[in-house]
Amino acid sequence: QEIDRKGNIILADGQKLYLPGIVLFNSGKAHLRKFLTKNQPVRYYPLTAHNQVSLNDALAVEVELLPNFFLRDQLILSGHALMFPHYLTRAEAQRLRALEQISQQRHGTIWRKTKHPAIITPEQAENYIGQYKIIRGKIFKHEWQEKIVYLNFAADWRTDFTIRAPRTVFTEIQTALGWQENLTGKIIECRGILHQYYGAALDLSHEGQCYLEDYPTDYPTDYPADE
Repeated sequence: QEIDRKGNIILADGQKLYLPGIVLFNSGKAHLRKFLTKNQPVRYYPLTAHNQVSLNDALAVEVELLPNFFLRDQLILSGHALMFPHYLTRAEAQRLRALEQISQQRHGTIWRKTKHPAIITPEQAENYIGQYKIIRGKIFKHEWQEKIVYLNFAADWRTDFTIRAPRTVFTEIQTALGWQENLTGKIIECRGILHQYYGAALDLSHEGQCYLEDYPTDYPTDYPADE
């Protein structure tokens, strides 16, 4: 087996297993192997532009190809993956997010982590630049500057966590999700890859990335210790 640069899993016979809509953590590789190879050893080859690996070098194993959607659901339910909405419809993103919440209640693998939790606060965002995270917090200020919408989470926009989106994109998402005109004071859950824009920032481009709190907000903040 190999994993190509697009995240597809390439089997030794050249078949591709495509699992769109999830971020798979390292612990999920062993879990995935259980479904695919009946626990036989598998080599993973991360491909780069300077390190191409021939399919002939992959280890041939007996593989039972189960439906892609089944594998994806099981990886989320077991706590080895998070929903990644950009290749999903809104309905599918909502369905996978519901599976995440079940996994969280069951204390699936990534939900047990205290050192690098899946859900963080806006104040913690600065520590996870370049990583895919879910952030929950109260919007301090919702404002528009020219063609960009900003959701700020503290009084100083130069240092606080910010969600950004082009105004046209934000308006489309706002309309699709039935959000009110001004989100100041609302609690929001948003996911994506964090980057630096003054303080930590997250760019909003898909309606499956963010949810206003319309369910109990008592998410645990102290998960059981890592195993």
